Amino acid sequence: LQACKICEGGRWSTFGAAYCVECIAGTFLPLISLRRSPNDHNSIEKCQVCRSGSYSLSGSAQCTKCSSGKYIADDGANVGAHNAPTDCITCAYGKVALKEGSKSCVKCDLGRSLSDDSVDFLKHNDLDDCVMCIEGQYNDRKGAKFCKFCPVGKHLIDPGLNVSHHDSSD
Repeated sequence: LQACKICEGGRWSTFGAAYCVECIAGTFLPLISLRRSPNDHNSIEKCQVCRSGSYSLSGSAQCTKCSSGKYIADDGANVGAHNAPTDCITCAYGKVALKEGSKSCVKCDLGRSLSDDSVDFLKHNDLDDCVMCIEGQYNDRKGAKFCKFCPVGKHLIDPGLNVSHHDSSD
């Protein structure tokens, strides 16, 4: 005779169940501890929506963090924003997400730009992806897609070695 067993992480059941039901995608139900209780797995309400920067597939005991360069802004309000790896959004131009599980992207600094617009997340996962402006160019706003050319009658000799030389047209 087989004894009744507590459901594994990512699963729950009701009274008299023959099997455990998986939590839906976008939610998780952790393995609480070595001294698990059936009450930890007794209803679908025990399945929690993933937090910002993470997603889960059905039957998950934990959420998976989005890769650096991607983000999910929703903080557990909308289960549909967390139910697939494709919910992790690549940062827009001029922005990077430096760590796994990011809630948002941060703007590139003055004197830098990043032209990739949500195409390749690997171009949004490091501060060095924000490229310093070159000779004759500057950038006076954060989060820019391209550097600007110096206005007529002005020049900028620095070839991209000192970012402070490229943060304004002055």
